[in-house]
Amino acid sequence: MALDPIRGETIEGYDPVFRVVPASKYADQPKLTTIVKRISSGKFKREIDVEMPLWKAAIQDAMMAFVNAGAPPGELAYDAIAQEYPRSGMVVFVFEATIKGENVYHYTPFMLSKAQIADLTTRNLWQPYTVN
Repeated sequence: MALDPIRGETIEGYDPVFRVVPASKYADQPKLTTIVKRISSGKFKREIDVEMPLWKAAIQDAMMAFVNAGAPPGELAYDAIAQEYPRSGMVVFVFEATIKGENVYHYTPFMLSKAQIADLTTRNLWQPYTVN
């Protein structure tokens, strides 16, 4: 796999100022959640909002993208890093998998709320952007 865990990946259209962190940082934050759309189970199917941890939502999004790209739905080997964008308050999970001999990338961005950033900052898990 070719993801660079030190310098990260430059993503077109995103802020060039970011810091790379291990994806496990967000896997260890189950209370850091987002709202995702799901189809309800039961007799009447409808779209509902479901709250889930950021990492779980990112993994599910990447897995669906990789399956749609032709990956076998069983076991899938992938690599992941997280990139924090302090000027815009975003975190982007960068996934890479080898599908049919080709490296396929998938990006899952999340805009963090001011309350989430404040919580992460007080727990020393988020460093705001500063100019030296």
